[in-house]
Amino acid sequence: MNSPAEPPTGGHAAQFASLFALSPAATCVVDAATCRVTEANAAACSLLGRPPEGLAGCHLPSLLDARAAAEDAPLANALSLARPFALDVTLAGTGDGARTWRARGNPITWDGRPAWVLVFEEDSAAPADATIAGLVAAAQEAIVTVDDDLVIQTANPAALAMFRVRPEEAIGQPFERFVPAPYRDEYGAILLGLGLAGELRPPTTSELLLVRADGEAFIGAAGIARAPQTGLGIVIRDVTAQREAESALRETERRLEVLTAVAPVGIVRADAEGVCIYVNAEACAVLGYSRELALGRLWTSFVHPDDVPRHRTTWEQALSKGVPFEAVFRVVRPDGEVRWINSRARAEIDEDGDVRSYIGAFIDVTGQQQSNHPKAR
Repeated sequence: MNSPAEPPTGGHAAQFASLFALSPAATCVVDAATCRVTEANAAACSLLGRPPEGLAGCHLPSLLDARAAAEDAPLANALSLARPFALDVTLAGTGDGARTWRARGNPITWDGRPAWVLVFEEDSAAPADATIAGLVAAAQEAIVTVDDDLVIQTANPAALAMFRVRPEEAIGQPFERFVPAPYRDEYGAILLGLGLAGELRPPTTSELLLVRADGEAFIGAAGIARAPQTGLGIVIRDVTAQREAESALRETERRLEVLTAVAPVGIVRADAEGVCIYVNAEACAVLGYSRELALGRLWTSFVHPDDVPRHRTTWEQALSKGVPFEAVFRVVRPDGEVRWINSRARAEIDEDGDVRSYIGAFIDVTGQQQSNHPKAR
């Protein structure tokens, strides 16, 4: 048994609500446990001849024509299964008397409860199909459908742009044309497995290595779902730049970790509140703290109490001018020994202009200070 699909979240929730309200297809949400209507759009209210407050809480069987209630028993059976369905029902209260409509149901989680989205279509599904076609054509994601032989049946403008082809170069072509040769058997098995399942299933999300018509490879985050009567629907988003940026960041962080580990200077990174979140080996050696004891401490807790006011003033002035902080001051080790350090630090700013963290480097200049100033202890 399939689980109900999760509801849209974030910005998608608002888009879903708008589409639900404005859709010309009569659509309502039915609680799976009580079989009562919880939401209905304007088209559903018009079809059933009731205002929104008249439909809210309405028991679904009461919407069926009494004379055909026995014949509509399959609807009750369909609602007891957590998988999409399509069947004919006879509705009561329609504008021109009882008529047969096509009911399409999809399970969904609504307000945390199992529910159904029901769409009632006329004998001709053209209005609903036109609405869907418009949404697909306007979508920023690439959307293609393939038949059970994995031959492309439709491709929206975003898909044609992604693969850099004209319509005639995609429609009727095998989908494997856009898959690198070493992966064709693997991807084909995945798609064929879904295609041969013979039933609607929740979408499967995968990252696929794909190739454009000019030979350029890219990474596509693909949502794949069995579509009624049309084979498979595939929604693809190019995530190549995102994955390359993530890989480059990981490599940069790895190299930085190696460099800071062996650097002959102390390196400390603190969060926006000044709490240490990274210290290298040299910093620990100068400050006299183990890495475990240094992490989680305020940076100012290392500074000699007599130098804290001057340290803080110099720091705030540097921040206000947007320049790196630089100062020579004393730190106190756990055993009470005082060391002088020459420190430079700067704030790391995020894309919103807020301080994300601070990073600083310092060297031990105790010997120099004592040579130049014998009273410096």
